[in-house]
Amino acid sequence: MYAVSAGMGLRHPRFFYAFGAARRALRKTLSDQNKGRKPQDSNLGSRDALLRFQSDFLATRLGIPPKEAARLIDARCYRGVEEKFSTLPPFPGVQKCLEALKSEGLALGLLSDLPPERKIERMGLKGYFSAILCSEDFGTLKPSSFPFLALASKLGAEPGKMVYVGNKVAYDMTGAKNIGMKTALLGASSHPSVDFCFKSWDALAQWILSL
Repeated sequence: MYAVSAGMGLRHPRFFYAFGAARRALRKTLSDQNKGRKPQDSNLGSRDALLRFQSDFLATRLGIPPKEAARLIDARCYRGVEEKFSTLPPFPGVQKCLEALKSEGLALGLLSDLPPERKIERMGLKGYFSAILCSEDFGTLKPSSFPFLALASKLGAEPGKMVYVGNKVAYDMTGAKNIGMKTALLGASSHPSVDFCFKSWDALAQWILSL
């Protein structure tokens, strides 16, 4: 994904730097709003409010009208990135892992900070998941507890009986831990705050089934 996205970044470096800054500013705003409150309270109220925050931030950074900033974000960060997923196969072992878990009757869900549905469909993985959610739809980003709680509700599961798999400690693992989920971290050998670290998807399936 990083390799495929590199061309877009090289063509529009100033834009993507500003978009990254907007997401960091958004997380800081959510964190500041959340001081002294429960983790699930950090949100802007709606996806429209979140998108407005992004477009206003980019408009100021790039010196363009907010409507133009919103158009560029949609074209480059949403639809543009989605198109790239048609050329990306899943990691080796992902489908086998999902099939093993599903065959044991486990409910599978997916949560992403950016809209995931078209990406998952383009990779041929949509049929595995009973729930596919985007944290933006709740006016927030991970590690806010809002989307994690929504995922649990959608799957009809108690957070304590769920395993959340991700590749970012600060966003994925922290958000899941905040509401009592077990955590599995992709790409690491160990981490003190994570229940399971893995590089092999076969190992992940075996660990989850052992629970």
